[in-house]
Parts: sequence; structure tokens; C-alpha cells
Amino acid sequence: MIIKTKNIKVDTAGLSLRFAEGRLQFSLDGFFIRFPLFGEAFYAKDIGWVRKPWREVREVIKRWSNAG
Repeated sequence: MIIKTKNIKVDTAGLSLRFAEGRLQFSLDGFFIRFPLFGEAFYAKDIGWVRKPWREVREVIKRWSNAG
């Protein structure tokens, strides 16, 4: 499923959402969220949350796709 708004795009596979510490937090397997205004993305995969530039996250997603 794809959830898309003006500023945020989320592609999901088994998504859970919660609001904590003043931020909306997502938890799932094979997840990515894009913030186009900032050019950064956050993703979670086994090791917890990682914040990277979007171009690096795209490479990670490609590796996950090719591995599975």
C-alpha cells in the first residue's frame, strides 16, 4: 500500500503507527518514509532507526528488493 500526502510519501508492508515524543513514529519490516522538503529519509530494519540522505536510502531499498 502507498500512503501519499503533499509532503510525505510512505510505502508500507505491515505498518504500525504511534505518536510519541511529539513525533509520529513508524514500525515495520521493509519500511521507508520520504520527506521531500528535507531530502532525508528514515528507515528501520533490524538495527533500529537510521537517518540517511534519501539517495542512500534508495540504494538500501534496492539491495533489500534484490535480496528477497
